[in-house]
Amino acid sequence: EDVDSIAVLAKKKGKAVGIVTSVSLDDATPAVFYAHADSRKETTNILEQAFASTDYDVLMGGGVMCRGWNDGKLCSQSEDAGLFYINPSNLATVTPAMTDGKRVFGYFDANGNYLLNSMDKRKAGDKEPRLCEITCKAMEILLSRSTNGFFMMVEGGAIDKYAHSNLTAAVITEVLEFDKTISDIVAFLKEKDLYERTLIIV
Repeated sequence: EDVDSIAVLAKKKGKAVGIVTSVSLDDATPAVFYAHADSRKETTNILEQAFASTDYDVLMGGGVMCRGWNDGKLCSQSEDAGLFYINPSNLATVTPAMTDGKRVFGYFDANGNYLLNSMDKRKAGDKEPRLCEITCKAMEILLSRSTNGFFMMVEGGAIDKYAHSNLTAAVITEVLEFDKTISDIVAFLKEKDLYERTLIIV
């Protein structure tokens, strides 16, 4: 039985909805907010729903698990679906006005390894944006979409993935990265005078 997620409920109430993750946007955690599947392994089904779903305004992730997809193919599919496509090359220059009311699809696996930890990404030449950067960009877009508030899910997904393999240093790095993201969210909300009216759950 398909059950409405909190994202869908927020959308029905006229709120803007954003889904952001540091790992694959068709992974289980982000997927449950916009897709329905019998198994998290149905990545083809889930990714197809990512393009078709109208339950979000912004969907951004650090890669895709579904095989056979790359930046070019995702860009083409996004355009065919009427989505505004963001990747590492245009993230810094995109403004809410440029998205022109379109749903936004962001893909940030510039290093070809969505499990590369945050510290190693920076060593690799800063090809990929940090979780805090894509989160603040998503918030900018969401705030331009609705005067009735917003719902956003932000996942530091690599914390869990490194913990499975007992990679302690990488887990610590990702926790610190997530902590910075929360700090930046708080600062952003205070700047917009929204902090006292926003519930943050970690």
